[in-house]
Amino acid sequence: MAGERAQSGTMGIGMTNIQQKIKLLLGDAYGLRVESVYSERTTVIVTMPVLLERPLD
Repeated sequence: MAGERAQSGTMGIGMTNIQQKIKLLLGDAYGLRVESVYSERTTVIVTMPVLLERPLD
C-alpha cells in the first residue's frame, strides 16, 4: 500500500487499520498489497503465515 493512497484518493481507514493490525501481530513480512488497473480491476493480496496449530488464548 504505497503511501496508503490509491488513484482515487486515500485507501481508507479500514484497509489501513487491517494493514497495521497484521503488521503489529505478525511482523513486517506480512500485510496487504493492492494492485490496480484503472477501470479494469483491483486485486488485494493478503500475506499471512500458515498456522499448523491453533495458538493458545
